[in-house]
Amino acid sequence: MRRVSFLIATLACAACGTPNPTGPEPSDLQGVWSWLMSEGGIAPQRYTPESMGYDQTMVFGADSVFEWFRDDSLLVGATYFVVRDSSLSSRELVYLKDIVDSSPLHFLCSLAGDACPMWSIQFVTRDTLIFRDLCSDCLNRWYLRTSQN
Repeated sequence: MRRVSFLIATLACAACGTPNPTGPEPSDLQGVWSWLMSEGGIAPQRYTPESMGYDQTMVFGADSVFEWFRDDSLLVGATYFVVRDSSLSSRELVYLKDIVDSSPLHFLCSLAGDACPMWSIQFVTRDTLIFRDLCSDCLNRWYLRTSQN
């Protein structure tokens, strides 16, 4: 009986504690991020700027403007917002909205309605993060902060 009472008391005390922060705030995403590599896929692959012959840069502005460049060409222009995921992953999710019609993501996001969830974010360090595509067997895109807004 003592063991059961001790177990119940221990579980009750554990439930009373305040949760620890789960990492950086969504505002920590703001800045310029340069592509380091992508890995994953159905048949796991690794891609780098050297192996692909181009660079990619993502810019998350304080004004909620998102831009994604391949070399100097704008691939995607949109507004964005970040929401903390309530699942067990406790990661932030990046949503894009108001995507420019010429963007290759326009059709995909138009199917999602007003805003399209694009990536979950895992901060490896304050200046290194992984954008995880929101599908199974998709790419994990590693980026390094090159400047902060």
